[in-house]
Amino acid sequence: MIIVGGYILLRPILIRYGARLQEKQSAKEDAKVSKEGLIKEKEQDKKARNDLQWGANARIRQRKAAEGQIQDGEESDSDDLQELLE
Repeated sequence: MIIVGGYILLRPILIRYGARLQEKQSAKEDAKVSKEGLIKEKEQDKKARNDLQWGANARIRQRKAAEGQIQDGEESDSDDLQELLE
């Protein structure tokens, strides 16, 4: 009888204590995960900025190359026209 009474009295207390421990542990894990997430997010932002910068430089190079081809193309077209007219 004493064992059953002790079980009935202590069980809710132990359950609440266990719940508090689980909450504290999950809060620590959440903080750790969110901190790691922030670090990864910052790294991805840096990579994205570098990729954007590289893309901008590549676009500028492509634009200059296209302008050079257009200028070369205009000269060759005018030369071809001159040949056709003669």
